[in-house]
Amino acid sequence: MIASGFWSRRGVVVVGHTAREGAWLALVLSRLNARVTGIGQSGPCLYDRIASVAPLDDLRRDPTDAEALRRAVRKAEAEIVVDLTGIHAAALEGAAPSLRVVVSREGGGAPPSGLHVLEPIRAALLAAERAWSAGVAQAAFRGDRGPDAALLPGGGSLLRPDEEAAWTAAWMQAAIEDRDLASVMTRQVEAYLGLAVRLTAPNAGASPDRIRDRTSDAWLGSAPREDELGAAGAAPQDPAALRSEILSLVERYHAVAHAPKPFDPAKPSVPVSGRVYAANDMRMLVDSALDFWLTTGRFNAAFEKRLAARVGAKHALTVNSGSSANLVAFSALTSPKLGDRALKPGDEVITCATGFPTTVNPVLHWGMVPVFVDVSLPTYNIDVAAIEAAIGPRTRAIMVAHTLGNPFDVAAIRAICDRHDLFLIEDCCDALGATVGGRHVGTFGDVGTLSFYPAHHITMGEGGAVFTNNSRLNKIMESFRDWGRDCYCDPGCDNSCNKRFGWQLGDLPKGYDHKYIYSHLGFNLKITDMQASVGLAQMDHLEDFIDRRRSNFDLLTEGLRPLEDLFVLPEATPGTEPSWFGFPLTLRDDAPIGRDDLAIHLNANGIGTRLLFGGNLIRQPYMKGRTYRVVGSLENADRVVGRTFWIGVYPGLGAEAIGFMVDTIARYCRAPLRMAV
Repeated sequence: MIASGFWSRRGVVVVGHTAREGAWLALVLSRLNARVTGIGQSGPCLYDRIASVAPLDDLRRDPTDAEALRRAVRKAEAEIVVDLTGIHAAALEGAAPSLRVVVSREGGGAPPSGLHVLEPIRAALLAAERAWSAGVAQAAFRGDRGPDAALLPGGGSLLRPDEEAAWTAAWMQAAIEDRDLASVMTRQVEAYLGLAVRLTAPNAGASPDRIRDRTSDAWLGSAPREDELGAAGAAPQDPAALRSEILSLVERYHAVAHAPKPFDPAKPSVPVSGRVYAANDMRMLVDSALDFWLTTGRFNAAFEKRLAARVGAKHALTVNSGSSANLVAFSALTSPKLGDRALKPGDEVITCATGFPTTVNPVLHWGMVPVFVDVSLPTYNIDVAAIEAAIGPRTRAIMVAHTLGNPFDVAAIRAICDRHDLFLIEDCCDALGATVGGRHVGTFGDVGTLSFYPAHHITMGEGGAVFTNNSRLNKIMESFRDWGRDCYCDPGCDNSCNKRFGWQLGDLPKGYDHKYIYSHLGFNLKITDMQASVGLAQMDHLEDFIDRRRSNFDLLTEGLRPLEDLFVLPEATPGTEPSWFGFPLTLRDDAPIGRDDLAIHLNANGIGTRLLFGGNLIRQPYMKGRTYRVVGSLENADRVVGRTFWIGVYPGLGAEAIGFMVDTIARYCRAPLRMAV
């Protein structure tokens, strides 16, 4: 039986008659997962049509150029060449090691030494094509007159030359849709494929006489034996081979359906963020789906290990979002397992007034009091000088974000925490890859948090993580993530502690199943292994993503520097290496333009904008009636509310898109009418 396993990833070159049967044969081979190269003359041919369903490498060489043909075969790393013209056999002999060339009978003459002959079916193919197109049940053909000699039973050609384009399109559509014509063609193509299998793989060590016998069989037009043929495209029965075929198809699908689109200035699209992914990301996602291990499994374990190593932490735990990461991190500080250090309702936590809501919400969730201090421009991070004044008798922690990938002065804040015995949670959701003195953000505090939403540095759709060097906190965070349970067995595992029925906790009797003992008021915030598989694949791109974000940030800085009389441009915190998430801009107080008008103009021209999250959070509707404390005037936070926005630097943006942003902003800002105001 022909199995696609024979053809899977095998290099095959099809040369000649690309308008009809060559294209059909290439389509079938591609469905068998072969690496197909179609070589034809320049100009329209059916390879153009089937490229939408079978990603062929069509070199479009001149098939009469023997040396170019040999180079193309070598480039394609071909193992088999199917020559439908029958005129290239001699030129191809020895073009590549172990190359097998299958030629059409209509080439004429005896085949060159070491080459094999393919039963002529070109005329039969075309006769069947035209019969189907003309709606007739039968058609004859004369092989000695070539493929254009398909005749009606009563004589005469089925179609005139001027009709050829129309029936060619109809034939190809039928082939793609696997209609009746496809079944006719498939049987003929089986003869090609079956003979090629017989004349390649079985020939190792065969005698010249046996090879000549097989060649003679082909010359005589004898069909391959029934037990040697199967349906073209038959799937392998081995699960590993099937899996390999599926994953290869995913890569091909990505190349056709998900290829990045170039920037089009006529229809500009410059979003602030977006997912950037390659074929392997999709391949790994499907690989995990084939496991059908729907909760966390091998991919999650590999991702957590790799992530922890990348950020320089002992432990990393995945959760289902960056917001959940903040919730799990802060919840851990309330655990009774921390004894007297555990945070309690009424305790205070210092944060920045311009943070993201879910950096602050866990504080409110646990009945504690956020203490807001102002933001510092142009870093857009918490004003470190205001923190000491904000510390009161019930201050127990600082929870603050590295804004837009720009690290805050973590050394100074760490020193404050040490002096006052405060916990420090670093919200790094926008800052994966940012460092201070070569050390990754998030490792200075007790816990760091990350987000893997599509807008962030890497993505898994929805997802996040917490990381820490504190083993006790890691175990507590795992409990809060996993329903609050005391058990720490991985999904699908039992009795990791070797005393599953030997515990006595709370008022439960000794021996109560440890899997159902709960130490915390927890949640279920885990991800699936499919999400983790995407994150694991994305880690391969992380360094490039960070470099491109930094490069785009630098391009924007240089491009917008002439507008510094209008804008406060962002600056990195001294001594840090940002991993930029966005490019924030604040209009100066005397600028003759308004933030909202500019944002509307940019969005109307395809350039996405975002505000600096919630602006001054105490002015948000959901904060009405809540208990919080403010230190200082929050003057800069109010300035952010009315004059700040940011634009994208994500790695999907190239230099042309960055230049378009710069030009669009400059033209709007320098318009004579506005500058005269």
